[in-house]
Amino acid sequence: MTNKVGSEDYEIDYVALGKRSDKMFIRIYLKTREVIEQNYKPWFFQIWHMYGMINRYDLYVYEKCYERRSWFYRFYARLEFYREHGTDPEKVARVASILDGKETITEDALIRLADELTPKINLIVNVEYQTMRRHSKSYELIPFRDYSKYGEAARLYQYLDNRKLISDYLTDRVFRMVEKTGNETKSHRPLCGFWKALRSTRCIDMRMTPEQARLVRNYNRKLNIDAMKKRVLCSAVTLGVYTRGLNEDSPMQDAFEALMRFNDNDIYNAVRYKSKKLRQFNPEELADVYESDAVHGFMLLDEETGEVFDYGSLKTLTNGELENEYKGNI
Repeated sequence: MTNKVGSEDYEIDYVALGKRSDKMFIRIYLKTREVIEQNYKPWFFQIWHMYGMINRYDLYVYEKCYERRSWFYRFYARLEFYREHGTDPEKVARVASILDGKETITEDALIRLADELTPKINLIVNVEYQTMRRHSKSYELIPFRDYSKYGEAARLYQYLDNRKLISDYLTDRVFRMVEKTGNETKSHRPLCGFWKALRSTRCIDMRMTPEQARLVRNYNRKLNIDAMKKRVLCSAVTLGVYTRGLNEDSPMQDAFEALMRFNDNDIYNAVRYKSKKLRQFNPEELADVYESDAVHGFMLLDEETGEVFDYGSLKTLTNGELENEYKGNI
């Protein structure tokens, strides 16, 4: 997949070779972009940083992009970094003017300015070989250890032991990238720089201590909480425009109006959705309380009539009540 960057450049972020149903399917893509645009698994950022794959500057930019779910925002995020740490007062002032919306700038000029003031970020590229069993069963595996007691799973452990030999075979015999020029026979051409770097990459087990796992877990929750709060508020604002047209109401008013538009069906659908999500979440990921677990007590008051809205009617049903309520529909 090729995407336009401004009007002067192109960015190739996804290459697929073969079909998913073939014995071999190969994907080469930007993992960093996928995490940001899909808005999931932000713990990748912390793990990449912990293992030295990205630096603190890259982490700063990726977090800003993740919060806005925008890959293009990386150029604005780099300017934000310069506004916080730049040393030239005139350039800092101009950057602040752009970020605050006081100065309009084209995409091309924005990209050039970001490249002028800040270094480019490190990108994480995934190269994935998806093999079917009919392809991998032909591998000649070396029996480093006796896994016969594991029965059918024995071959899985042999794959893990032979992963270096398998990766060398896949990146050399099955598919490889070579220089554009040279011998007419492509198989005789030298490897291109990217492929040499790929084949030189170390195979490591990214193990973490319980303390490190807790750090990544809390980081993941914090980033998701911040992104979710912004998404909820932005959705409430958009709903306010759809329902009341162009208006000058405050975002807080939009949030209240969105809440008050819920009817019984909306609440019941939300209960069903919450019950479904509770089954999907990993209990270990949510083991530690990140923020206060206290529930804020509040009331909704109609300013014109003084009537207090009964919040109790919005409380979540128990699983048993939910089953009974939707027995014929679930």
